[in-house]
Amino acid sequence: MSNCQKQKSNMHVKPAYLHVGFFLVLAFSLLLLSGCQKDDDSEIEADGKEANPPEAIIEPKEEIVPIEVESGQFSGIHGWLSEETVLYTVSKGASSDIYINNLYTGEKSLIYTSELPIVDVLISPDKEHLFIHTSVSTYEGLLTVTDRQGKVMDSQSLTAAELTYTWNPYNPNLILISAFSEDWTFSSYLMNIEEKSLNELTLKEPFVEWLNSGEVVYLDWSSENPALFAPLVKQAIDSEQNEVILDQIFQVKGFEKGIMTITAENDKMDKAVYTFMTDQFEVLSSFSVPQLTNYSDWLIPYSDFVKNQSFLSFQPLHSSEADLYQNGFQLINTNLSSGEREILLENAENEPLSCSPDGNACLYGYYFEKLILLEKGEIVSLVKEEVL
Repeated sequence: MSNCQKQKSNMHVKPAYLHVGFFLVLAFSLLLLSGCQKDDDSEIEADGKEANPPEAIIEPKEEIVPIEVESGQFSGIHGWLSEETVLYTVSKGASSDIYINNLYTGEKSLIYTSELPIVDVLISPDKEHLFIHTSVSTYEGLLTVTDRQGKVMDSQSLTAAELTYTWNPYNPNLILISAFSEDWTFSSYLMNIEEKSLNELTLKEPFVEWLNSGEVVYLDWSSENPALFAPLVKQAIDSEQNEVILDQIFQVKGFEKGIMTITAENDKMDKAVYTFMTDQFEVLSSFSVPQLTNYSDWLIPYSDFVKNQSFLSFQPLHSSEADLYQNGFQLINTNLSSGEREILLENAENEPLSCSPDGNACLYGYYFEKLILLEKGEIVSLVKEEVL
């Protein structure tokens, strides 16, 4: 019998008891009954819906689903379309297919088929268009721009032995193209997707970086006096006039609303200085790292930017000749504004890198066939082994 039931039975008293005793027992019983009722209510509150619900359980993100190719040969991943989706190609003899693939669900969709071999695919900075370079013949390339669904927006052909291209991050309608002949002379062109045009430009150097929607920067190398460093020059794409901005620069690379330069540290050839600047050439931050030499040249490790916030790069542990260095690389994240640096990986290989828009993962490898999960410090395969 429960406590509450015992107290209820006490209410049936014998007539021999005095009235005073009866009322005392009755009052005491009522107090105990109210206490039992309160206990019952509290149990309902603890077990029922009225109680505060526990915090929602956050489900962990799904595991990576490796790419599986049913027919054809995996050619490579070309970059990110979102935080979870990438673009890859499969070759089938002379033809090629382009797929969009979700890394976490394995869901994929065929968006474009080319009857010509695909040389390269470039994703626009705003992730809305694709630039597809296919080979018509040894000396002719076909340049096709599509939307995300594979619908053709523009197509142009160029005669060249080799092509390089740079998409304008400030105006996604513009792509700057350098076409090389067999003797490595070159011509520069501006492809305008909106106008469906391809116009020749007058640029002194073929390898340029966009500074804004209408200007580029490049290194003005001397053909008569080869050197390791060159002046950094700014030029408008619709003008032949240029302006020297900096001197003694080894390499320049653009990022969103700025540029990065690499040079020597006070003429010390075993140290490289990375400097980040705005598009107005105001210094944001800089750092120096050990440098690997390659005969009379430098070996610059692979790197990538995450918007205008951080810079991920591989770094050797000490200076050395490149072909003798065997100690692995650190993957380091540098905050562009503060210069603060964080080691993300130890003893990694120096291979190409392309980071997701949110900066949580990076495609890795010469075919981007691997993925670095930055929060976990893990490297996973993106392609089933039998496909590679």
